[in-house]
Amino acid sequence: MLQAYSALAFKSKKGVSASIETQEAANEKARAQGEQASQQRKMQEQQRVQSQKSSLRGQYQQMMGQGEQFQMTLNAQQEQSEIDRTASQLAGQVAAEAAATAAEGDALMGAVSGAFGSAASAFGGGGGTSGSGGFSNTSQNILANAPGAPIVTNTGLFSGGVNQSGFGLKPPSDRRLKNNIKLIFFLI
Repeated sequence: MLQAYSALAFKSKKGVSASIETQEAANEKARAQGEQASQQRKMQEQQRVQSQKSSLRGQYQQMMGQGEQFQMTLNAQQEQSEIDRTASQLAGQVAAEAAATAAEGDALMGAVSGAFGSAASAFGGGGGTSGSGGFSNTSQNILANAPGAPIVTNTGLFSGGVNQSGFGLKPPSDRRLKNNIKLIFFLI
């Protein structure tokens, strides 16, 4: 009997020992599987983070490109506004200059036409005073007061005056000379 107990105890001990070894092997296997799963999760997380970084970089670059495009569009609009404003100012100045030129031409034509009318009546009415070139004092005053022709006086066409024979002119300024030439051409 003792032997039976011993055999049974030995068998039981052997079974427990085998069971412990099996459990330790299972634990080792589970630990290895857990470590492998942990490594896989770490790699997946790193890939996910890397993918998000790439995505964020792409979004950042896209937003920067859109910002630069917006800035260029804004600059182009500001430049176009400046060009339009300058063109408008230039057009206004050209129109004002054209109106001034037309008004000057109208005034000069009015003065010349008045002068010719007065000259015709002065010549037709019996002549003028000596030294005035045949113009009456009235026609000379009309010419003297005509817009754009302030250079005519009772003694002749130049503000410096002439002697009674019409020669010996004082040299006028360039501006007066230019105006006098214009007036002479219109009077001829």
